[in-house]
Amino acid sequence: MNLNYEKFDKIKKFKKNSKQKIIVLKGLIAKESENKIYKSVNKSLLLPTKIFKHNNKIVKYEYNDSNKFNYDLRQLYIELNSKKFLNILKKIFCIKNLYPDGNKLYSGLSVSMKNTSLKEHIDFNYNNKIKKYRVINLLLYLNKNYTDQNGGKFYYRNINSKKRKYIKPEFNNLVIFMTNKNMPHGFTKVSKKRISLNIYYYSKNNLTLTKSKHKTKWL
Repeated sequence: MNLNYEKFDKIKKFKKNSKQKIIVLKGLIAKESENKIYKSVNKSLLLPTKIFKHNNKIVKYEYNDSNKFNYDLRQLYIELNSKKFLNILKKIFCIKNLYPDGNKLYSGLSVSMKNTSLKEHIDFNYNNKIKKYRVINLLLYLNKNYTDQNGGKFYYRNINSKKRKYIKPEFNNLVIFMTNKNMPHGFTKVSKKRISLNIYYYSKNNLTLTKSKHKTKWL
């Protein structure tokens, strides 16, 4: 077991009518598993399966084939897609059904290099391959010795104040949020290689607060 499930004990369930649902915490990977996961991540960065571009500029390299992950990272990935973990998310976010996406689709390691950034956007809300709605993003950061000067901070816009809130992408920081029109997000310019494990979860029901299916909306 690589996860510290006690981290969720104090997290209250969101109300169904909450406009913005986001969890930020540190230490999801159990202390005794941190070093082996970190080493395993570096051993998993062989050949990317996708190169993500925006406006013809490379934003990140994606490693979406979990079968090619090094053993310890693969075990962490399996645990984050397990029935036990899905049940925790369903309870906190008040979702009846929740499914991970398939291998080689969108979930996996995401690596951004120097001088890249991710513009503020609202995620696509429907996956045509698995015929389900995208409802939750999990972003687990895997960067050691990352300082404020290294940039790459995840940000989202607070629904009430309209101001951006920033989260440092240092090792074992975690962000989980409901994917909908109320969660515009991105990350600031990177000055050092930035790695995260991104996992996306889906529902049969449209919980995205938008009636129509749409692609990623850049703001």
